[in-house]
Amino acid sequence: AVTGEGIKELIYHLGDELSRMAKEAPAPEPSAQVLRISPESYDPRHFEIERVDEHEFVVKGRGIERSAAMTDMSNEDAVRRFHRRIERLGIIDALKAAGVEDGDTV
Repeated sequence: AVTGEGIKELIYHLGDELSRMAKEAPAPEPSAQVLRISPESYDPRHFEIERVDEHEFVVKGRGIERSAAMTDMSNEDAVRRFHRRIERLGIIDALKAAGVEDGDTV
């Protein structure tokens, strides 16, 4: 081993053995629990609008709920920034399409 003699052959032999072992290895057993994740569940731009009452709507979505929670609603600049975000996401247009009118609660 000090001289390096036979190292190349040993490496090739080990590679062949590993390939053979990989082919002979049993397939892994499926896990007992299968978790299916829809794209909507992790897309921060996804949202849904739910009509709760005649004049009350709820906007649900991972990203928009997080943005709302992080927005200081007593700060005018923060509220403007939040409003621009919901405009960019298409939430304003979607609310209008859902029938939201002035005076409704969202």
